[in-house]
Amino acid sequence: MMVSDILDLPEFKEVKILAGNQNVTNRIKWVNILEILDELSRLHEGEFLITTAYGFDFHNINNTYDLVNYLSNKRIAALALQVGFYVDKIPDKFIKVCNEKGLPLLCLPPSVSFSEITRTLSKRLFEEEERQRTRARMADELVEQILSDSPPGQELIRQKYHELSFDWSTPFVVSMLHVENDKINSQRLRGNLEFYLNQQNLKYILSITHGELLIFISLGCCGDKLSQVFSLITDNLKRYIENTRFYFGIGEVVNSISEAKLSLMQAQKVVDFFKRGFSPDKNFMTYHDLGIFKLLIEIPEKVLTSFYDEILGELCAYDNRHSAELLKTLDIYLENGNITHTAENLFTHRHTIRYRLAKIKELTGLDVENGKDRMTLYMANLIKKLLP
Repeated sequence: MMVSDILDLPEFKEVKILAGNQNVTNRIKWVNILEILDELSRLHEGEFLITTAYGFDFHNINNTYDLVNYLSNKRIAALALQVGFYVDKIPDKFIKVCNEKGLPLLCLPPSVSFSEITRTLSKRLFEEEERQRTRARMADELVEQILSDSPPGQELIRQKYHELSFDWSTPFVVSMLHVENDKINSQRLRGNLEFYLNQQNLKYILSITHGELLIFISLGCCGDKLSQVFSLITDNLKRYIENTRFYFGIGEVVNSISEAKLSLMQAQKVVDFFKRGFSPDKNFMTYHDLGIFKLLIEIPEKVLTSFYDEILGELCAYDNRHSAELLKTLDIYLENGNITHTAENLFTHRHTIRYRLAKIKELTGLDVENGKDRMTLYMANLIKKLLP
């Protein structure tokens, strides 16, 4: 339920929205009534806060800014103030600050009963929750069928699962979310994602299939803004699962249900890439972003190991015997191709780097200054990072 929806309810016919019109699409998760504006730390994202603001000093501009900033940072859906008891009129300055922060502000007249609107909203929210459960069951069933060996036709899916409101006529991607914490409740995580995806008015299907959280996202609504969408999603999740590593693998764009399985397999490969410790500073990557690793991850591990041992095996053995840093030196040098920069990275002298590069040539028979040899060393070095 959005903030704009409650304005259409009979119980809210006398309610006026004074600020934050740009965010009336905010989704409401629950209703919270506080006569006195204390215990605000217990507020949660998406709550609709109703209050008489007893004891609040609206004439203190600092109090006003602090309150609206706090509620905005808590990402509540909306604030409703009842006038006529402790506040005769909501000050213009308070309305202005709410507008600046994009916080929907509703004015409740004295005739509005807290118990009546709470009962109405609770009933509506419960009904919406039931619809969400039904939608989740349908989504799980649909994704199971799509990913089966004999997926149903696109027209059949349109007819049977039209309630999911997914636009199959536009390109879409399949993404997979992996959270490195088994204690995170997947159903609650699903609910959080659904809430946020609805907030962004995205066309999606979210499913938990074989223990993995999958999201089909239609590009009809976001087009070339896919990166921006996932950036916003990850920012939201960081608030929900703090101090926990998570990442999205995103498959390539596909145009039909028959291709969905391919996009999912690509998303899985990106997740596997993350699991091996690559790109620890990122929370999402597309299959396209893998670059040359797209080729390497398709090669059997036995073949990769054999190639690595052939090219860098002796180098690795030398490092182990002498506690040397030839592999590390090679890795950094291949990244920047500059002796000075490599020396600075390793906090050592340029002459030491030259000696190490000469030793690498002696042990491998390959010269980093030769284009073909450099490519061979580069590939073997990438394989080293890819192998478990």
